[in-house]
Amino acid sequence: MLRIASLIVVPLAFVIAGCVTTTLEPTSVAPRYKRMDTAPAPSAGSCVGLAGITVEDARTKKELGSRSLQERPEVTQPISFGGDAGGWVRSGAEDSLRRSGVNVGGGGKPTLRLKIERLELSENVYRRATYAGRVGLKAEVVGASGSNVCWSTRVSGTAENYGYAGSAENYEETMNHALDRAMNQLLGNEEFSGKACGCGK
Repeated sequence: MLRIASLIVVPLAFVIAGCVTTTLEPTSVAPRYKRMDTAPAPSAGSCVGLAGITVEDARTKKELGSRSLQERPEVTQPISFGGDAGGWVRSGAEDSLRRSGVNVGGGGKPTLRLKIERLELSENVYRRATYAGRVGLKAEVVGASGSNVCWSTRVSGTAENYGYAGSAENYEETMNHALDRAMNQLLGNEEFSGKACGCGK
């Protein structure tokens, strides 16, 4: 007598539903700077030199953004910045200036003053997650005396990412890429090169 083994069929919808994230927890981001933009850095010009860089965290809102569920957008949890925002931006700025050929250090030169105005990060979660980040900076070229602002502008950079939900690596990649793009916008500005070269005391 032929016996046919019985099969237990699990509905596909049930299997898929089991992979969908249904709850979220608050999280904190403390990014370490690592260059993400692989494109050649813009050249700032051979005459550009800076005595140093200062960074001020001028944000009035310290929370970065929120995590949300794609299927239930009303379910959100905050994303906070748990590290030294000024130190992180400074690390990225120094790397970008170095790659652009800008010498930093020495007296009698202007200073680049950066003010952090916006740091934003959002995460939308389903089976995996999509990430979006933004960095907004005010940049000022200040004369050697520290009292004369020769030039100022605002720059911003955005980035998107995709991967596992709640991933510290994905958070860092998104924010670092946005910072790289903000600095590239600054260093690619011809007015920055001109003012940094001609800024008096």
